Amino acid sequence: MSRPVSTSTLALLGLALTACGGERGGPIDTRAMLRDLVDIVILPTYAELETEAARLSRATADLCAAPDATKLSEAREAWRAVRVPWQRAEAFAFGPVMDLRVDGAVDFWPLRRADADEALADDQPVTDMLIEASGSGAKGMPVMEYLLFDPSADDAAILARLAGGMPAGRNCDYLAALGRDVAKRATEVHLAWSPEGGDFGNTLASAGIGTGRYRKLQDALAEVVDELIQLSQTMEGMKLAAPLGRRDGGIPQPDAAEAPLAYNGRADLLANLDGLEAVYRVSLDGKTGVSLYQDTANRQPGLHEALDRQLTVCRATLVEIDEPIPVLVTSGRTEGLEAAFLCHQELLRMLQTDLAGVLGVTPTFGESDGD
Repeated sequence: MSRPVSTSTLALLGLALTACGGERGGPIDTRAMLRDLVDIVILPTYAELETEAARLSRATADLCAAPDATKLSEAREAWRAVRVPWQRAEAFAFGPVMDLRVDGAVDFWPLRRADADEALADDQPVTDMLIEASGSGAKGMPVMEYLLFDPSADDAAILARLAGGMPAGRNCDYLAALGRDVAKRATEVHLAWSPEGGDFGNTLASAGIGTGRYRKLQDALAEVVDELIQLSQTMEGMKLAAPLGRRDGGIPQPDAAEAPLAYNGRADLLANLDGLEAVYRVSLDGKTGVSLYQDTANRQPGLHEALDRQLTVCRATLVEIDEPIPVLVTSGRTEGLEAAFLCHQELLRMLQTDLAGVLGVTPTFGESDGD
């Protein structure tokens, strides 16, 4: 059962909403921040994504080789594990992930069931080339979720569906091919950021030197800050407001929640917040570097403190959501979701207006259209 948001959480939220600015100080070394961001946060996250995606590919191959409830459970756990670095990486979903169209190929959502059903009903032999040529709605983690999870069915029914298709077992072949494709995309984006590959990390950190992608150092800083804003906008708008019905004339939309069949929406939001904080603080797995967090503290301590509180409160509101988002929306027990929405709405405003203003960057104010 869902619990109401605690009094202490609401009190913290009130403090975060009313915090004001303080004295301005000196800026950080932006180039050092960008280099530390790449080395401490971005490259390790994509390395983890590559590792977990490879595990997912193996788990789906093992499942299809000898389907049973144990292997189904292992494939589901591997699917959830990939979501963690993937959702963290949404905090820096610029550069290679967009240039290589990895984003849409791996996690185009909400799921288009008609596209998935059409792909599964086809009788073409399942090959990696078929998946490569398929539209975003027919591949990626949402379609894998569609095949692995069903809240209304037991394991036997899901295994029976995986054994179906024309020829028999084609559905599971399709699942395994999707796993290979996700693993391939994870490797591509990791390599594109790495010194051993496209070295986009150096492109970002070398902004303003020569004739690279970023003409000025401030352009690279703006890209980083803008992506934090875009992620915050997606969390507030698509992941919380849309299921609550705040984007559809007041009509709740439980299926608009992210990962609604796996009931993974809250975990995805927490991983998003982890990524946002990792970028803001340039901190991951105990390693820290020069950061926007320090820059904000130097320039405007009051904003630095208010953002700290807001991030803490938003995390608390997500932690206190103890039932799947679609279940809460369907049942009307949405007090906790509403608190999370309001907190993330204010977090978005603070990033979009206050932080961007202090750092002297201009957000694009783009509309999010999915992960």
